[in-house]
Amino acid sequence: QPVTLLRDPLVLWFWLGLIITVANAAKVVFTNTSHWTDDLKALIVFVSPLYYMTSSLVDIQFAESIAVKQHCTLALEGISKDSPITLGADDSILPLQESTFVGLARERKVIQPPASPDREEASCSLNILDFQWVGFVALQRAQGLNRVLLRFFNPQLICALLCLGLFSFVVSFRTMTTTPHLLDLRVIGAGLSKGFDPSLKEYALLTHSSQHLTGVAAKVNPSETSLLTFRTKSENRSVKTGAGLAEAIRLDQDVYPADVELEVQDTFRRTEYRLQVLKYGILPESVVFSGEHSNGRSFRRCVPWGYLSLNHEVRIPPGLKTMDIFINYDHFVIDLPAPKRAHDRFTNLYEENVTKEHCFQKQLKNKEVVKTQFSGAGCYSVVQPKWNSCAQTRADLTQKFLEQVKGAVHGDLCVQGEYLGDFDCKKLETSGSSQLSRKLTQKDSETPGPWWEDKQVELRLLLSVGSSQLVLLDSRSYTSRAQGIQLTTHPRDIMDLFKAYMMAGTTMVRHKNVWGSITDLFDRDFFGTLPDTKEADVAFILDDFPNLTSAEFLEIILVSHDMDCYIQGLKAEDGEELQLTKTNSAFCHDHASGPTSDSEACDGWQPTSSFALPVSAFKDKMRKAIAYSDWNSDYAVRRLIFKGHPVCTSLSTFEEEIPLGNIFISIELSLKPQIKPIAWMPGQKVQADTYPCKTSCDVEILNGDALQPSGLELFITIVNEEANCTMQDFKTKANQRIVNKSKISEEACSQLDILSSTKMCGGKFESTTIALSWVSDSEAVTWNNDRSLMKQKIKFNLTCSDRIWNPFPLSVDVNSYPDADVGKFLFKG
Repeated sequence: QPVTLLRDPLVLWFWLGLIITVANAAKVVFTNTSHWTDDLKALIVFVSPLYYMTSSLVDIQFAESIAVKQHCTLALEGISKDSPITLGADDSILPLQESTFVGLARERKVIQPPASPDREEASCSLNILDFQWVGFVALQRAQGLNRVLLRFFNPQLICALLCLGLFSFVVSFRTMTTTPHLLDLRVIGAGLSKGFDPSLKEYALLTHSSQHLTGVAAKVNPSETSLLTFRTKSENRSVKTGAGLAEAIRLDQDVYPADVELEVQDTFRRTEYRLQVLKYGILPESVVFSGEHSNGRSFRRCVPWGYLSLNHEVRIPPGLKTMDIFINYDHFVIDLPAPKRAHDRFTNLYEENVTKEHCFQKQLKNKEVVKTQFSGAGCYSVVQPKWNSCAQTRADLTQKFLEQVKGAVHGDLCVQGEYLGDFDCKKLETSGSSQLSRKLTQKDSETPGPWWEDKQVELRLLLSVGSSQLVLLDSRSYTSRAQGIQLTTHPRDIMDLFKAYMMAGTTMVRHKNVWGSITDLFDRDFFGTLPDTKEADVAFILDDFPNLTSAEFLEIILVSHDMDCYIQGLKAEDGEELQLTKTNSAFCHDHASGPTSDSEACDGWQPTSSFALPVSAFKDKMRKAIAYSDWNSDYAVRRLIFKGHPVCTSLSTFEEEIPLGNIFISIELSLKPQIKPIAWMPGQKVQADTYPCKTSCDVEILNGDALQPSGLELFITIVNEEANCTMQDFKTKANQRIVNKSKISEEACSQLDILSSTKMCGGKFESTTIALSWVSDSEAVTWNNDRSLMKQKIKFNLTCSDRIWNPFPLSVDVNSYPDADVGKFLFKG
């Protein structure tokens, strides 16, 4: 029976290996799309011997069909020269079993025709080892290329072709998977954000913010690399070499962060490494002063480092036995900006679309910004941790960063000696994670007692990175005050310690200003220090506007310029304590970028105390207050005074050693009545001077000698120019009720333009007209030796529906003198 070679295990194993190999090679070509042309060439080189091997197997199948499966119609002459067999012989041709034929062929024996076929003879099947003789047998029928291939096809050739295919596969696979790379990458004068690994393509290059130059050194394998390129985008510079290189990078560029590219090439492909140059810094976050007093009490004061640029004085109680100074430092990296400011670390913020000059000025204007960096299109700004979170930074993050850059912080703390310019400097000790300290004792100086009192302190910090040292802080640093930190035991001057604001409901009020606006009180109002009591006084002068009556509460807000001090309480003159309340949110919303932005209530650092005064209580207290008129102003005033007690937290247990005076807040309610008196006579021209109304309105008649002989009455029309106010209870100087009031005639309205604003003459204002009589010569009185032709007083009350001061007493004083005495009167007046 015919036998197929597909049943042979070795052939099946070969086909399985062929399928797996081609599938893997195709997978590499598919996944490595960036260099698919090179991979396709390698795959063709690998598949080419497989084609010839496959073609040979097909020819072998064809040879098998010829040699084994075809019926023999030819003479078998030549197979056995001793006993030839010819067609047509008597003994005829008997079919041989395939196994017999194969067995004899393997042993090269003469084939003898058996008398009968042996059915029980063990069968021998063809296998791959029979190819060496089947080929030669099939040569008689094979044609063309198959004839040549079959002549050289044998087991040895198959093994050689398999080895060639395996070698081609290994070479092709290695070519497809191996990429050019750097052998080494080193940074000169800086550090990498992570250790170098040729498989990692992106790195951050960390440089200190005080540096202006750094460099990189790269090394490649020349046998595997054809070109190494160094390229910087900001400088538009490119350097090419076939070996290693070392290039410098300028850091003072207008584009930040600077990008550096290293490109490695071989014959077929390229690999790019990207370095981004980032700046970092390490600065003090806070300084903590602590000590033990001789009376057994403890002192502790934490001062944010940025606050020392505003107030370099640190008040300590006299008589401390020891003084411990702790410096907490933190790091920052100008990299990805944060969405908002953090309380426990330096924060990197970014502002878009600003100029380089704006970015530079930002550090000078904002006391909480320690570093700015222009990016070319915007501005990076590094902001200190919130000052209210003093000594609460993440020291563990700073410690990890120092390990990353392989750096260490150390320095000296210097205390001023007895003479000017003489400083006692000692090394700071590491007292904790991201913390340095120095302990001052009385044994450190020959001066008896606490020798550090009223002395300056200076810090000098260095950063050691490898063999180099960078200056972090000294007296010349942009983050240091030249005069140093002043340790003082003198009491705090409270004259400039607090700023006061006042709100009515959700609006800010101020003297002579449109309600709803805001301004500080020192523009107009008195603020000073009383020399003997060490107490300060600040006055609110408020117009009696409608918003004072519509609000439910008045709110007094006191903002401290010292982080350590605040107002503990506010008390009225009658002993009533004002309620401490949460600051109204409108205090920040209307003026977030102005003088209130630093307030604690507006997420700032200045301690803020707010006290609520119900408007009902304010009205009641104000009605009981005494009214007075300031000669230098044009309004009447009533005043309330509140006493506040300041407290400094670190010195709260040392008030006897460092006393702090009180602060007085006065609220002065003023009213400028919109009342206008008009003097007139029918058919006569009245020359009069009218002065602004305060608590009284003065009218001076200048031509009384000409008016008196007419025998007519002098009319005074009092015009009320406020819509919500009415005039009531008119009385004379002797408190006699004025009942008879005059009306303005139509003739007077037509002749006198000054009356046109009254309703009786077609105007819009209410008015009241009162007739006054002239005095006779015998009744004439003198004033400073001058004769008076008229001296009258009209008293009345002004009542307004939207005012606190109700009723408001007013008077109109009318005086007339002879013409000859007018000059004397005016001069003496």
